[in-house]
Amino acid sequence: MLIQMRTKVAKVLVGLLFSLLILSFAVWGIGDIFRPGQQVTAVAEVGGIKITQAEFSRDLAREMNNLRQRFGVNFDVAQAQALGIVDQIIQQMITRALFEQQAETLRMIVGDDEVRRRILEQPVFQNEQGDFDRFRFEQVLRSNSLSEPQFIASLSGDIKRQHIIEAIAGTGAAPRALAEALHAYQQERRVAETLRIGRDSLPELPAPSAADLEKIHGEHADRFQAPEYRSVTLIWLQAEDLAKEVSLSEEDLRAEFEARQEEFRVPEKRAVQQIVYLDETAASDAKRQLDGGAAFAEVSRSTQGRDPVDLGLMSRDDMAAQLPVLADAAFALDAGASSAPVQSPFGWHILHVAKIEPGSEPDFDAVRDELAGDLAMREAVDRMVEIANELDAELGSGATFEEAAELLQLELRRLPAIDAAGKDPAGAAVPGLPPLGEFSQAVFQTEPGQDSLLTETRDGNYFSVRVDGITPAATRPLDEVRDEVAALWKDLEEDRLARERAETLAKRIEDGEAMAAVAEAEGLSVTVTDPVTRQQTETAGLPSRELAAKLFEIDKGEVTTAAAQDGYLVARLTEIRPVGPSQETAEAVAGLQETLAESLQNDLLSGFISALREQTGVRVYERVVEETAATL
Repeated sequence: MLIQMRTKVAKVLVGLLFSLLILSFAVWGIGDIFRPGQQVTAVAEVGGIKITQAEFSRDLAREMNNLRQRFGVNFDVAQAQALGIVDQIIQQMITRALFEQQAETLRMIVGDDEVRRRILEQPVFQNEQGDFDRFRFEQVLRSNSLSEPQFIASLSGDIKRQHIIEAIAGTGAAPRALAEALHAYQQERRVAETLRIGRDSLPELPAPSAADLEKIHGEHADRFQAPEYRSVTLIWLQAEDLAKEVSLSEEDLRAEFEARQEEFRVPEKRAVQQIVYLDETAASDAKRQLDGGAAFAEVSRSTQGRDPVDLGLMSRDDMAAQLPVLADAAFALDAGASSAPVQSPFGWHILHVAKIEPGSEPDFDAVRDELAGDLAMREAVDRMVEIANELDAELGSGATFEEAAELLQLELRRLPAIDAAGKDPAGAAVPGLPPLGEFSQAVFQTEPGQDSLLTETRDGNYFSVRVDGITPAATRPLDEVRDEVAALWKDLEEDRLARERAETLAKRIEDGEAMAAVAEAEGLSVTVTDPVTRQQTETAGLPSRELAAKLFEIDKGEVTTAAAQDGYLVARLTEIRPVGPSQETAEAVAGLQETLAESLQNDLLSGFISALREQTGVRVYERVVEETAATL
């Protein structure tokens, strides 16, 4: 698993370093990153290089567009931050800057011939015959606000980074002998014959004596611990309770409805697909095919080599927030119709409306209950804050819980005993508590006889507790846990008897008795295990993780014992199956050698990047990152 993870990281890093720029041109492009005259604010500094807000915003916007293509237009920056995508982009930009500085240190130069070859090889600059098309080259650069010198400079930087990566990571190679040895170790299989001594085969145990129970109770006291309990008095202010007392008039509800009509209005939505072309001629040709009766998906596949992009179910406002010109075109079509080519900064779009969901106007009676609930809760929250302030003032002036509750007409709740998990001495969860983490922290950090601070919970309510008494943690008396102690004694005793019997039978086999003879004499049966490798822990014929490991610690013919789920096993290793030469083995060794090499290369590259970071010095301005991300 670790090797696989490292391999993926290496591939992603290399790909991002020298291919992400060009591959993204065709659909979304790049914003202005060379525009002069603007104030530069850094999101990070890498030695003498500043990564500006504009650069970061460009990369993040491009990635957000890609993600919205996959997850829908409602995918936002907050979700990207939660998934770690924002941080990934920053780290990728830092890595690029580190390589840029290293290239300058090494005084690397990229020849014109290499730059020319790279440009000619890019599919985005080629025509339908696969030849470089100067017109397409200029059109792509123009649509991305890049001059030819700017693009060549960026491409040169990518090539330099690629050469550094190849020089560092390309030196990692794994010897075939290592791959062969590792493959042989992993794929060696072993077979054993076993006897199972199950607990159900043991004679019935007598009842444990009082001394037995006392001994087990003492030796395993940690299993019979009662936690610390605290008795508390609770004042809990909940907006939900206060909302039940709020009285609302018809006029209040009507006024709320008028103020929120837009909220309850359901806009018309359309399921829209699109095909994007770089030039108007290709888009017009595709439109003629559609007008001739060709299916939208088929036209996309025949002209683009892929299915059309599904923009999802969107309202006009949703689409206009992305590209207003597309919204106008999409919402002028009937269901099943396709638009004429529409130009945007990203190319020429042909839109297809697959489905229309009609909108609806708000109805007062339909939302009356929702309005009433929202209004009551709003007033309840305001009232709760007032009461919380009054309660805080009363308790701060020295009033007791009882005095403050009587004055403010609040309910006091007595909890005789509660532990840190919110349970009573019977082990049942105490119902109707504030959020347990905040409540438990207040209860168990407050001294006896003292009140906690008035605490606002994460759901916006308030509570305060007084600790009235403490019952320290202690071992439960034997009389309270007698049945549990007896059950543990039985488990331990059966385990001991099964283990001793297994060891006795194993000794007989080691001394020369055949396993079959021992099995017949003891009324047991011999079972042959399935062949197992070191990576396997359980199979149908080997129901013990412990035995799977022990079989690889003994030699052929030797005997071992191991615990099983319901008893013990006696096993004799009967067969060792090494990996033999075969086409499958050769392919597996070659694949393992490649994986080991990739892992080594990734380790070299990661170490090199870490050294560059330490040597160069990297600083990230988190506040600027957050502010910039919030603007998208």
